[in-house]
Amino acid sequence: MKAMILSGLLIFISLVSPAPAYADSTIILSTIQRLPISNDLQTGLADRIATEAFRRIGIRAIIRKVPARRALRDANAGLHDGDLARIAGVTRTYPDLLPVPEITWVAEIVAFSKNSQITTPDWKSLEKYRTSYIRGWVVFENNLPDTPMVDKVVTPEALFKMLKMDRAELALYEKKMGYGLLSQQQNNSNIHALQPALTIEPIYIYLHRKHEDLLPREANAIREMKQDGSYETIVQDCLSEVLSPSALQAYIRLQQSYDASVSLQETQLQ
Repeated sequence: MKAMILSGLLIFISLVSPAPAYADSTIILSTIQRLPISNDLQTGLADRIATEAFRRIGIRAIIRKVPARRALRDANAGLHDGDLARIAGVTRTYPDLLPVPEITWVAEIVAFSKNSQITTPDWKSLEKYRTSYIRGWVVFENNLPDTPMVDKVVTPEALFKMLKMDRAELALYEKKMGYGLLSQQQNNSNIHALQPALTIEPIYIYLHRKHEDLLPREANAIREMKQDGSYETIVQDCLSEVLSPSALQAYIRLQQSYDASVSLQETQLQ
């Protein structure tokens, strides 16, 4: 009799208890990133960090390329589950996108130019140059005036074409992705990333508000990767193709300094 009661109790518990959240589920993240940060095979820096971190919490991450402005709009509307890589503060404009509170990588926003003598200490220093950037990049739209001296393009290829054809003096882009694109093209040896960087921005994964419960779990998974060495292995593998050994080590120190100094409280990110 006791065995029958126990068996019935176990069956009842199995019926009313929810299945483990997100077991065998899939998350779709949109992205505007390019090599070496993201690629179609999902073997870029941000791809591998995100997919491994989600794997550790039992979720398969799929990453899809979409145009810059549409990526955030669609993710905010819940058409995608989130965005692979964005700077802090996106939630102010897209309130249904919440940051995973752990840095995934650090973006170095620079001006590329044929004239290596130009210096770019701040945004104001760009005013006297014909400048181009990719439409939909929030960091540029927040810092550059809408004037005839500023041209907006749709793709990174168009961005550097403007520079090669002397239709722009400066092309604004992320340093590592800029070198990734230049490495795939010919006759680019006269194009350089100017110093210093216009801004350095920690980058975060963003998830739609419906996945808010995943934020601390995903953050913990990324932290574990940094602690067990798998994160640095990914960085070395993905960036060594576009950065010299000394530049790669400088980037690793930069990223580690941001991990140590940037507050990861969600209220600050928003």
